[in-house]
Amino acid sequence: MRTIRWGDGTRYGDLNARWSSPSYVLQPGDLSFTAPDLSPYQTMSDKRKFSFPLSTLLHAADSLNDALGDLDYAAAMAERLDDTTPTPPVIFRTLLETALAAVRTQVENQGSKTGDAGSLTTEQTAAFAEVERLTSAARRSARQAFPGDEVKLRSEFQVGINEPQDQAAVITRAGKTHTAAVKYAADLKKQGWLPADATALGTALATLGGVVLDQDEALADRAQFTAELTRAANTLYKLCQACQNAARLQYPDTQPGNEAARARFLLDTFPPRDRGPSEPPAPPPTPPSA
Repeated sequence: MRTIRWGDGTRYGDLNARWSSPSYVLQPGDLSFTAPDLSPYQTMSDKRKFSFPLSTLLHAADSLNDALGDLDYAAAMAERLDDTTPTPPVIFRTLLETALAAVRTQVENQGSKTGDAGSLTTEQTAAFAEVERLTSAARRSARQAFPGDEVKLRSEFQVGINEPQDQAAVITRAGKTHTAAVKYAADLKKQGWLPADATALGTALATLGGVVLDQDEALADRAQFTAELTRAANTLYKLCQACQNAARLQYPDTQPGNEAARARFLLDTFPPRDRGPSEPPAPPPTPPSA
């Protein structure tokens, strides 16, 4: 779930929008999420449309998705990318999130057959156990502090979200729980959860810094490009290209002040360009013989 904020581009008529207090948008993996039609962006070709690592595509798609939710750019980009002609409207950010989830599902399905990528150090293993203990306690405290507030419990504290089970996913969910525990410290204290507990959780998560990125990259880059994964990745890449094309139109480099927006949408860094090796320097002249 993603909390709706004023000016974030969310539209009335969005099948995944829930207008209440607080209002929120369902995302891939949430109960009752309505998946959009990705067929306009899909191809039946099993040939990959990009040559860089899959982890690079996933990180870029994550960054572009975050940029689409940035209040500085959300409304303008939604105006360019959403299609409000049909009913219900086609929400581009939902398309991107769905395509991103489809690729990660393919990668995780392969990873589940071989276990977690890499291994934790002794210190990280102890920190991971502490993260699991404290995350469980924070969520239990939250259920007691906010009974019946399913939006807050699920969206912010990640209560009831247990898949996927790989270490990187568990750490990511724990990070969201930690953020919520800090935000609602006063409410949780009434249930016995102390600020010191949140500090301990944050320290354990810091010890695991890099594990999410390392495992995400390892799983993605060792994945075999099956026909299903190739088609899903091609669709995601096509959506990334559409997003960047809209950003180029909205934030041209000919207008001053667009530097931050262009960086946010990776216009000079993605897709990566291999320019090849530079020309070797010319050899020094041969000195004249004596």
